[in-house]
Amino acid sequence: QTFLFLELLKRFDLKLPLTYPERNSLTNPIFMLLAGLTTTSDWIASNEEFFPFLNADLPPTDYFDIAEEQAQQALKTLGWYGWKSEGNPAKFEKIFPQFERNALQKVVIEKTPDLIPPFLAIIEAPTRSGKTEAAFYLADTVLQKGHNAGIYIAMPTQASSNQMFSRTAEFLAHRYQESELDLHLVHGAALLSNHEDKLKPSGIWDNENIEVSNIRSHAWFLPRKRTLLAPFGVGTVDQTFLSVLKSRHFFLRLFGLSHKILIFDEVHAYDVYMTEIFKTLLHWLHAVGTSVIILSATLPLQTRQEFMQAYSANEIVMENVEFPRLSTVTEGHPQVISAGKFPSRTIQLGWIDKDINSITQMLKDKLSEGGCAAVLCNRVQRAQDVYNAVTDTFNDKDTEIILFHGRFPLCWREEIEARVLSFFDKKTSNRPNRAIVIATQVIEQSLDLDFDLLITDLAPIDLLIQRIGRLHRHENSSNPPARPENLKRPLCIISAPAFGDESLTPDFGSDSYIYSPYILYRTLLAVEQRQHLLLPKETDELIEDVYALEPSDSFTEIVWERLKTLQSEMLKKHAESARNAHNYLIPLSTASFLGSLSSSLSDDLQGISRRVLRAPTREIAPSVNIV
Repeated sequence: QTFLFLELLKRFDLKLPLTYPERNSLTNPIFMLLAGLTTTSDWIASNEEFFPFLNADLPPTDYFDIAEEQAQQALKTLGWYGWKSEGNPAKFEKIFPQFERNALQKVVIEKTPDLIPPFLAIIEAPTRSGKTEAAFYLADTVLQKGHNAGIYIAMPTQASSNQMFSRTAEFLAHRYQESELDLHLVHGAALLSNHEDKLKPSGIWDNENIEVSNIRSHAWFLPRKRTLLAPFGVGTVDQTFLSVLKSRHFFLRLFGLSHKILIFDEVHAYDVYMTEIFKTLLHWLHAVGTSVIILSATLPLQTRQEFMQAYSANEIVMENVEFPRLSTVTEGHPQVISAGKFPSRTIQLGWIDKDINSITQMLKDKLSEGGCAAVLCNRVQRAQDVYNAVTDTFNDKDTEIILFHGRFPLCWREEIEARVLSFFDKKTSNRPNRAIVIATQVIEQSLDLDFDLLITDLAPIDLLIQRIGRLHRHENSSNPPARPENLKRPLCIISAPAFGDESLTPDFGSDSYIYSPYILYRTLLAVEQRQHLLLPKETDELIEDVYALEPSDSFTEIVWERLKTLQSEMLKKHAESARNAHNYLIPLSTASFLGSLSSSLSDDLQGISRRVLRAPTREIAPSVNIV
């Protein structure tokens, strides 16, 4: 060992003594990355096709020369040299020739030169405001300055990952027309998805079929443990969570994410358990030199401050900056600035009870002249019941009725998703005259869908605002939908429990298992007297009112007593969820843990073995996919 060590010193011209920092916060990230680098190198070096047994007694210098040549060939063949930053940042107009930069994008463009990697940028802006394009521009510019090794985009669901994968492929194909890129879809069902089929997965780099696309999903990176090592990826946030959970090869995933730029979209969809994991992830991403961009349309103030602190902000920013805004942390320094102004639109509000007949009657009334409606249910069972009632009511052939939820087998779900997008996305040319989509939260975020009418179960205010984002979404697009006369103005009908006697807590039924009754009750109190919402102008006011732990001036003593009971139950559950998450999390980089950290939990989220404990990325009962 000493001999080999000294030979390596000579080979790389290193002088003794070699020193490294003694602080845990500096050494732990080094050893994390070293573990990932060693594992990756070992997997490549174990391939006898590239490194056959050499039966010769060679001096170390000759051996090194041969090994280096073989290593170069191995990396080239496996796709590691497929893409390299050229140090050539492009203007926004060149990257997105179809868009004229808006107020938000101008602020991001102006702020980009001030961000020294690794940095955190939180972009809070309304739906349809070009957050994704702003994030792509920021990530690409930093990438081109040579600071980073690729981009990974983390979405809350598989459905949103699939749509973002297509958008990312289009973006990269346009941006890097002369380069071969390695892009992967990264989630539990990715290998069953047909998205990557279009990208011609290949075993070696070649020029065949190059006219189809300049993007490949390179075969070496397909096994789940290796996918995050590829330079470009789109997938679920769960894959990134595994890099800070006590799962096998967690350090390999962290190595794959290191020095990349990560874009986290729709972070408001995370529950308490996921948020705790995310905060630890932010800490480690900063420690290993990864820049992070967070996108959200509805983020409570406290959550934003916690994210900034997790990413090494050395103080809490107390500035009261109006929504939309851009928050950054660079070199420990936090800042929050305005992200321009967006015109507000008036959303008409209507109310019905929870009875399914009320929903079908409302649809019958509002769609009498045609139109496309979305009925958004909080639970799959309710969506199925509503679907059955709607198909009984609209039994004519002129009405398209679609049921869309996350419990469909993957092959059906992809088919339904494609059908919904073909009818209601921005580019559609075959929008039905009358259609009803009954869905769960799968259409709540990220999917670029436009409906004339929205009927939704009561949900927390931030998610309610997200759902409203599907309403008249493409009004200002180049291909605006033709709407029936009675649906010219955006209308959101909220299906909520009867709420009359203030001495009684509203009965939220099974929705209480999904959302906190305290937040549902406060949402109800915040919007029940309103005839309309003015968005995005009232977004901040509504969110802070609902998520506050203090009473509103309008609450009576009886109502506040009811709320305090619900609040106490909520905080207790939150504390349990946070503790549960910390049972599975690796320590922070400041802890002294190397050598004692066990990682025996499986990192295979789709595994079917009952003998192996999995590292849970979500606080839900484990499920098994049957192929």
